[in-house]
Amino acid sequence: PTTLTKVEGYAFYGCGNLSTLNLGNTAVKTVNSSAFSYCSKLKEIEFPNSITSIGSSALYSCTSLRKVTFGENLTSVGSDALRYCNTLDTIVWNVKTFSITSYSSSPFYSVYSQIKSFTFGRRMKNVTAAEIFLCYTEAIEAERR
Repeated sequence: PTTLTKVEGYAFYGCGNLSTLNLGNTAVKTVNSSAFSYCSKLKEIEFPNSITSIGSSALYSCTSLRKVTFGENLTSVGSDALRYCNTLDTIVWNVKTFSITSYSSSPFYSVYSQIKSFTFGRRMKNVTAAEIFLCYTEAIEAERR
């Protein structure tokens, strides 16, 4: 629903039958820590353009996750957000501007080696976050302006 603005911490923690989540048509601005951790059958998640913050360990150990799409207004992703998402191979990065300043707290820790596709959105202005793991990807695409 368009009235949903926040996914609380641990809201879907361990939901073993959740396989796809599309928040793209919601007004979600914040996904708190561990909101979707241990959703073992979650294969794909799309975050809306309205999202600004994804908490630490938000998708921690989603062991079937294959694709994540980030909305354009995202400014913060917490540490270990995608840690142990060992099947993740596609990231769609629609984010306008973003910067990760600490490698030790990378939200992409442990997924570097399996990323096969990283797609930049049309409005991307700063690639600092992507630089952390681009050298590991097989395909890098940028949408035309």
